[in-house]
This record gives sequence, structure tokens and C-alpha cells, in this order.
Amino acid sequence: MMKPFKDTILSFISNRLDTKRLICHTGTSLILPFYHTVSDEYLPHIHPLYRPKTIKEFENDLDFLLKHFQPVDMQTVFACCRERKSIQTPSFHLSFDDGLKEVYDIITPLLYSKGIPFSVFVNSDFVDNKTLFSRHREALESQDIDPETFLNEKSPYLSTAQLKEMQKMGVHIGAHSINHPRYDLIPEEEQVMQTLESCKFVKDTFTQGLTTFAFPFSDTGISNHFFDRIYSAIDLSFGISGIYFRHNNRHIGRIDMEKYGHNARECINKAILVKKIKDKWN
Repeated sequence: MMKPFKDTILSFISNRLDTKRLICHTGTSLILPFYHTVSDEYLPHIHPLYRPKTIKEFENDLDFLLKHFQPVDMQTVFACCRERKSIQTPSFHLSFDDGLKEVYDIITPLLYSKGIPFSVFVNSDFVDNKTLFSRHREALESQDIDPETFLNEKSPYLSTAQLKEMQKMGVHIGAHSINHPRYDLIPEEEQVMQTLESCKFVKDTFTQGLTTFAFPFSDTGISNHFFDRIYSAIDLSFGISGIYFRHNNRHIGRIDMEKYGHNARECINKAILVKKIKDKWN
């Protein structure tokens, strides 16, 4: 995590950089922005934790992304990273974590109308609203909202039927663990179990070519041994906190568009700038 002062300086610089020149100067060819949800309404299980983008803010982000990058699907990401096929035009692939229902209600129609492919990473325990994510439960309890009543009445997560409908529209579905634990707080055996079981759920429920996994919370501190154990069953894994390609290009960083900056320009410019600085000093 960047210290506040450094982050403030980077934000100041990022908001004043020309994105096109920055892309050309750094040779950036592929970025992976990600969100959780988009809504104009107050979401009691979300807003105490972070402020999601409004629909207008999200549309502004999309306009920026489409101005500087071309959208690509998960198969293209795989071809670029694993098959080392070059991307001639700077490109982006969008993804959404936690399988929240607004992805179906709001995001899918909007992206489909613009021809933007994307991925959604789901937790097997949350699909079909079987149970609540612990942080969502805590957010509700902090407002004296009964979690079980909220779960039953509001159905905050995607259903299997909705996901299958989205899949027919070209949406890629990946795994995001069983119940969204912090991997740095659980032993490796449980990390592996959470990963492989959630991937098996997705593979068994949604037939598709690629098996992908996005870390819940963070991939910080995960051992190389863990990656060695999962890659026989997984094609690609994804982290957070910027732009990076690790473990023979099988583990790819994503840009948190809700927390990395106030708008797409700041988020993307900062991520490219940070990568340039790290590459220079490594």
C-alpha cells in the first residue's frame, strides 16, 4: 500500500499526464481494470465499505477507456499472456468481482450495447444467494439491518440462471474463492482448497474453455508453492494493485477502478506510472 503522501503526489501527477503519450512512452499494451458494482442507489451492504461508481461515472470511465484502448475478451487475454501473441493496439479487459446483482441489472446491458466483453468472478457460496459475504453482513449489522432478511428479500448476488444468460451473451465467468477469505490469514492448504473448489464449481456449472481465478482481497504474500499447486487446474489467475505479469505470465495484475483514483484517467495513468517506476528500480 502506498503511503498517503506518495499516493497524493502520484495522483497529482497522474491527473496531469497525457494518457496517449504515456501509453506510447511505456509501451503499455494490455490493462485489466476491475470494479465490483455500479449503482445510483444506496446499497446498504456496499456503501459502508466503499463507494461504488454511479452509472454516469461508470459511463465516463468507459468513454475514457474506449478513447485510448480497444476492448478485448478473456480469450484474447489468454492468447496475449500464455501464447505470447502480441496485441497491436493498446487494449483493456474489464472484470467485476463478487458476483453482485447489479452486474446483471445495470452493467451487462450497458456493456453489451457498447460491444464491450467482460468477465465476472463469483464466489460459489454467494451464487443463488445461499449466504452473505462476511463483510456485507457486518455492514448491514452496523446499520441494524437484519442480514438474513436482507439476503432473502433483496437477493444481492447473481443467480445461476442470470449467469448462464450472461454467458450466452459472451460474458466470461471465473472463480473468486468459496466465501471470500483473506488469503494472507489462512494456511496454504485452505488457500488451495478455496481456489480449486471454487474453480470446480464454475467449471461444472458453466461450461467454457478457460478456467480463471481472481484472488479475493489481495494476492500479497502468496507463496510460489501455492501457484505451483494450482496451475495444473487453472489457466490464468488475477491479482489487484496495478499492472504486472508474473509466474510465466499466468498471474496478471488488475487496476482497482473504485479505489485507485477518482476517475479512469487518474486510475489508469497512475497504474502505468507506478509500473514504469517499479520496472526502472527492479
